[in-house]
Amino acid sequence: MKNMLSVLVGLAGLVSTVSAVEIINTDFTIGGGYSDNTDLAGQLSWKAASTSGSEAFQVNGATGVGYADTAAFSNSFDTTLGNGVYFDASILNEVAGEWRGSMDLTLSIDPVPGWTRTNTTDIYEGTNYVETITNSYDIAGTGYNDWFQFGLMTPDNTNNAIDWNSAASQSVLPFLVKGKGGNGTVNVTFDNNSTLFFTINYRDLGWDPSWSNASNTNGPDFETDPLTFNWVIRKASDDVYIGKIEVINDGVYTNESDWLVSSSVNTFKTSEFTMFGMSHDANADWGTYNGTTGVTNNGVQITLDSLYLEKLEDLPPATVMPPENLEAATSDGTVVLTWDEALESSGYLVKRYSDYEGGSEVLSTNVGSALEFPETGLDNGTTYFYTVTSDYGGLGMLETDPRLAARPLANGPLSQWGPSPDINASGFPRPTLTSTFETNLTDNSTVETFHGSHGSEDYVMWTAGTGSYNTNLETGGAPPLHGMVQTYTKPGLATFYLSNMYIKGDAGGDYIRLRGNNANGYASVLLWIENFAAFDMTDGSAYQFELVNTSMARGTADAAAHKIRAAVRNGTQWYVSETAIAAVGTLEIADMVTQNWATFTPPVLGATNMVTHDNNFTSRLLGNVTAFGFFHDAFKNSHTVSFKVVVGQAATPLQQWTDGFNIYNEDAAAGFDYDNDGLDNVYEWGLFGDPTDSGNTGLSPEAVQLDATGSNLIYIYPRLVDPDNRPQYFLEEIGNLTFGPWTNEEGTYDISAGGDYPGSLGEAEAVTNSIPTNLDAKFIQLQITE
Repeated sequence: MKNMLSVLVGLAGLVSTVSAVEIINTDFTIGGGYSDNTDLAGQLSWKAASTSGSEAFQVNGATGVGYADTAAFSNSFDTTLGNGVYFDASILNEVAGEWRGSMDLTLSIDPVPGWTRTNTTDIYEGTNYVETITNSYDIAGTGYNDWFQFGLMTPDNTNNAIDWNSAASQSVLPFLVKGKGGNGTVNVTFDNNSTLFFTINYRDLGWDPSWSNASNTNGPDFETDPLTFNWVIRKASDDVYIGKIEVINDGVYTNESDWLVSSSVNTFKTSEFTMFGMSHDANADWGTYNGTTGVTNNGVQITLDSLYLEKLEDLPPATVMPPENLEAATSDGTVVLTWDEALESSGYLVKRYSDYEGGSEVLSTNVGSALEFPETGLDNGTTYFYTVTSDYGGLGMLETDPRLAARPLANGPLSQWGPSPDINASGFPRPTLTSTFETNLTDNSTVETFHGSHGSEDYVMWTAGTGSYNTNLETGGAPPLHGMVQTYTKPGLATFYLSNMYIKGDAGGDYIRLRGNNANGYASVLLWIENFAAFDMTDGSAYQFELVNTSMARGTADAAAHKIRAAVRNGTQWYVSETAIAAVGTLEIADMVTQNWATFTPPVLGATNMVTHDNNFTSRLLGNVTAFGFFHDAFKNSHTVSFKVVVGQAATPLQQWTDGFNIYNEDAAAGFDYDNDGLDNVYEWGLFGDPTDSGNTGLSPEAVQLDATGSNLIYIYPRLVDPDNRPQYFLEEIGNLTFGPWTNEEGTYDISAGGDYPGSLGEAEAVTNSIPTNLDAKFIQLQITE
């Protein structure tokens, strides 16, 4: 048996002088202590890992080349019984420990009598046709099954099958060799079916059980070439395991993975000890043939030639890197940094610098193992620059690069509903509803309209401060929820209604639950809050909308109708946003001012049709917003966790442009010439230039000769196409350069705009100015201002 340590050092990423403790080193021969033609369970330290007892692997050929083979037992049990074994040797399950293993094996499958494939092949000698050969062979289909699982299991799991689909998945951390059936591929995964290392084509394994290679006149190949699996599992922290694997086919074809993180460790991580286990997946009825429908399933067999496992402890980290996904959330005078864990780092250091590049270190804070750092008391509108460093002790420290730019702005929620950890301390409040419905419509459908009501105030569905709808919201109180609901029932079917309409408490937070009672209809709902001072979206402030929805089901086949949109009431007229979501997620509108809105007329009691919005989505001047919320159209259920409008400062269009070049603060001022090319930032912006490249000053205006009448000078300049993200352009003129001033006479010109400006890649349009030649001398200059 070969020593696999030298093979696996490269996989681990770091060479270590730590000695390995050998756990298993076997070739399943008599010399290794095995008996021939005998169940593996019960020999040496191997035990059955199932309540059904033995019969998972049989030792075959122990007198010569020994194997642990599944074929002898594969037709004697169902997949939930008897298909796993474990090696009864406890191994410490500690942080910075690694389990390294290797095994040599083959995958094979038996042909199914009566399930045949015929192939006709033309034979040539050179270019001359000789004969046609027709071959017919029994073949096999591999199915979509979990063929072979091997890896670590906890001692308290020894009475369970090593199976992804059982309770044992809480206490096993195996690798999985999974067939993809008709795709002709094998998936190798870690920890569960979704953590994919790689996919291997059957042909790369020397395997063709269904004879898909028509050029092969020798028929199907039911056994793979010899395969070597080298693998590592490492406990990288108290909560995280990582793994990697290498598969070598007959010493030639190699797949080697990167480190992957286990996605569902669950109770495995808390166990003090672990063991090695392995299982296979084969039903007693696999390999049967039905002349009408074909093969029900085919069992893939595992023939294990050798197995090696060692344990190394107190190793240096396998992956040494800076923290990843450093992000910043900004609000009024505040920056909150978050980042992903750098595995096996002993702690983190947050630094703030005075510039994006270079500059001085302003702040240095050791945050320990925390993955978040808030900084308050910052100046709104100023950009700050951060890094986070991971500390690996004697191996050094690694800092994120580039620096993260974050600009706090004076903003906050104008009003909001949720999120809340606990609204309903004493139950699930249901709204008091009045309703009316019509049943004799032209298509025999039923439409029922509900209005919330509270005393004399119609449309109030839930009120704050009383009963179980309490004031525990983070905003200091639960604002009243107003709303109306319409339900639709298909003709001739049972009445559809929202049987679950309440504020639901949940361990992860409360939410508005709207769910129908059956599948025979759907509903539409308009919910809003209005206990705030009306706001004017034309006042120059930034307004943003956000809604979080965690459950959604469509009520109609028309996906276009099944959407959640933001809703606002401007004066007395309702509008809904063009931006929408049609699945679970977050509805975000970064700029409500530039959003397109369509008119919406809410239903009235006695309505005989399901109301919806028109499709005239266009820009609107909304200067008196008295309510906001959401409209969910044609749905079966919906769970809304929160919705809000945030108002405050926003980065200016010029700042957004200079941010793209990593130019900030004083360097980003409109009148600053960052690259010293004679054009300040606002001119570079307006002329499609590059403020970091002195050789790129952008597009040049063009002065054309007199027009055909001889009474006008034609002057053309480039202007950025997007009216919401461009500077102001205008022409100034003067009749004598000695005496001023320059004057803006553009209002007296005939101006037309249209067509791409040459060299702008479609981002600038040509603006043509017809300038009267009413003076003996006239000088023209283009002005660009923020």
